[in-house]
Amino acid sequence: IFYKGELVSVICFRRKNEKYVLTRFCNLLNLIVIGSFSKLLKFFITKNTNCNEVITYSDNRYSSGDLYLNNDFIKTRVNDVSYYYTKDFKELKHRSNFNMIKMSKDQNFIYDKNLTDHENIISNGYTRVYGCKIDTWKYTK
Repeated sequence: IFYKGELVSVICFRRKNEKYVLTRFCNLLNLIVIGSFSKLLKFFITKNTNCNEVITYSDNRYSSGDLYLNNDFIKTRVNDVSYYYTKDFKELKHRSNFNMIKMSKDQNFIYDKNLTDHENIISNGYTRVYGCKIDTWKYTK
């Protein structure tokens, strides 16, 4: 959504098999655009006639998912607690950044094949930080 030539609200999707995944929704920093989510969602579904289902996620650190609940999404799953790694407690890195292949190929990472992935991560100065649960939501046309 544009206002006076400036982008103020955006929604992003990606296709996954026969479904669409809502990957991002945001408004311009410090701006509330009332109704923008529902308008953008409706526009997307109207223009994509083959879109019968949208999946998305809410991270309970930031949201209870009321935005989805108020727009006819149904909570289909409460996922396990996620975790991240950090060296400085300012930047969190998702656990998917630390798998055996990525760590063993990273020249800045000291990788010991005799240690578990977690032990390798810890030995490189990272700390595991647990997050909150992530909910899965589904919208059906």
